[in-house]
Amino acid sequence: MKDPCLLYVGTGDGMYVFHARGEELALVGRGIEGNAVRGIAVHPQDSKTAYAACGLRGWGLYRTVDAGQTWELLGFEDRWGKMGGESSPCKDTRLLQQFLR
Repeated sequence: MKDPCLLYVGTGDGMYVFHARGEELALVGRGIEGNAVRGIAVHPQDSKTAYAACGLRGWGLYRTVDAGQTWELLGFEDRWGKMGGESSPCKDTRLLQQFLR
């Protein structure tokens, strides 16, 4: 389900996910603390699903399917993460190609 009001914010110490309601922001998810988020990709048809590439402090590729309430490490713990190009890949394999560039 697409929720156009979700805002993913990657920081040097993890990820925050907010739901925007008018001029107010409500925190709905927090995760991957201790990891520097270097790239974010949100699924184009389901905004509760997003990927975060981490590097510098805490490496790897993470996924959430519940708007940031939980995060799953998909792998690449030995690589710096960075995503470029399109920010809304339609297929996981395309996202991995971006991650490995």
